[in-house]
Amino acid sequence: MARIFGATSSLFFSFILGGIAFAWVAVQFPAAMESIFDGAGWLTDSITDAGIPTQYNVWVRFLINETQLTLFGFVLASRVVLSTLWLIARAPFDR
Repeated sequence: MARIFGATSSLFFSFILGGIAFAWVAVQFPAAMESIFDGAGWLTDSITDAGIPTQYNVWVRFLINETQLTLFGFVLASRVVLSTLWLIARAPFDR
């Protein structure tokens, strides 16, 4: 039960921290956020121009846009940071 709670709370906190980091970067470093959005737009265009049939490409365009990819990147980065911090904090107690 503790592992389920730990995994769930890790996902929850990484989503919250990713959203906070997303907003902080957008406010403090708008030029950097614009270039991140440009990179996400390039990735979206690369995926949609990959020769996927139109019946599937519509869904790819609907489900993947620059903002979603950017937020996902921030959440993924916060998850990596939280996992690393957890490993460092737990290392003295593991054998």
